Amino acid sequence: MNGLDKNSKNDNSRSAWLIFPVGFAAILMVSLGYSYLFPAGSQKSLAAGDLESIGELAEADADAIRRINEINRFNLANYLISDSVLSLMQGYYVDKERVSDSKVFDALIEALKEDSDLDTKNKNNYKFSKGSESFDFSVDPQKISYTDLVNLLNKFVSTFESSADSSKAIEASVASPLMITLLNSALEHLDAHSSLLSKEVYTELKEGTQGEFGGLGVLVGMHENSLTVIKPIANSPAFIAGLKKGDKILSLNGVETFGSQLDQLITHMRGEPGSLVKLEVLRKGQAAPLKFSIKRKEISVDSVEVKYHLIDDDKVLAQLMVESFAYRTNQEIVNILNLSKRKFGSKLSGIILDLRSNPGGLLDQAVEVADTFLKSGEIVVTKGRHIEVESASVN
Repeated sequence: MNGLDKNSKNDNSRSAWLIFPVGFAAILMVSLGYSYLFPAGSQKSLAAGDLESIGELAEADADAIRRINEINRFNLANYLISDSVLSLMQGYYVDKERVSDSKVFDALIEALKEDSDLDTKNKNNYKFSKGSESFDFSVDPQKISYTDLVNLLNKFVSTFESSADSSKAIEASVASPLMITLLNSALEHLDAHSSLLSKEVYTELKEGTQGEFGGLGVLVGMHENSLTVIKPIANSPAFIAGLKKGDKILSLNGVETFGSQLDQLITHMRGEPGSLVKLEVLRKGQAAPLKFSIKRKEISVDSVEVKYHLIDDDKVLAQLMVESFAYRTNQEIVNILNLSKRKFGSKLSGIILDLRSNPGGLLDQAVEVADTFLKSGEIVVTKGRHIEVESASVN
């Protein structure tokens, strides 16, 4: 390590100082307004042990800086999510009056009251308390600004977020669970359909609409509180391993399944392709549970199935059963139609589009499916703050 002598003149009126950067950690400290300072000339008396101590100090400071940076990213994540959600509410919600600053403030107050004690004895002064923590927020509800709304949310979260939850969020550099909860509470005051999805819920939703995920490839359900195989997907890891309809899965990687929630168990079945899942399975007719070790694989699930119905001797109807509107649904339909035309030619006399039991899905896919069969006209019109029109095109 080399020191840089910034003040080498002899001056009895003041001490000369040597800025002594200790590796990258010291550079980071300087960037935050800190530096290691030693009196000039002291470098002559530094021993190896002193250098080791300085190194340990620098390492400790570097850890502290990393922690500060993590917390800053955590605070930034909270600010960004609160700012984004509130701005989208006010910019796009159909009823402009319901998302004014004062109305959003009222909704936030109701949400904050669910997670803390609120004292409003003093006019325009709101005191929030929870356990030993508290903070005051002064504002005129009729004059509140958008900035006040964002600041209120972030002050509340930074004060009351549990240490365990905040530590996890800080490490992952994501918004806190409390922030997600508060924003959802505010959205619930608008209607029953607006909500903010957590990362985990969004990932699960995306897997459902994309029809692709890392897993075993088996359709399961709860029957008499037992995780039961309904059907293994053809050529999937579960199918190849020998799982059968009616098998009861007793455990997944040591986690007992009896009485658990289905969605929780599915998360244990899904995971990175190539990773291993150990199952204990009770099969009818077997005295003892069977043990399986199955590697997860990328599973693709089609959203459209086809059945052909022979009408007379020279006519065929194609029944397209659309189970949901996933991200490839229209392409699947187009592929089936092309295959059916090649297979039956002029004998293909009609198509049945079967949407029974279809819960919905991606709007753009529903529009594309309609566009595949329609020649002209409006398909869907969204009227609100912003009017959006989707029309059929010539195919």
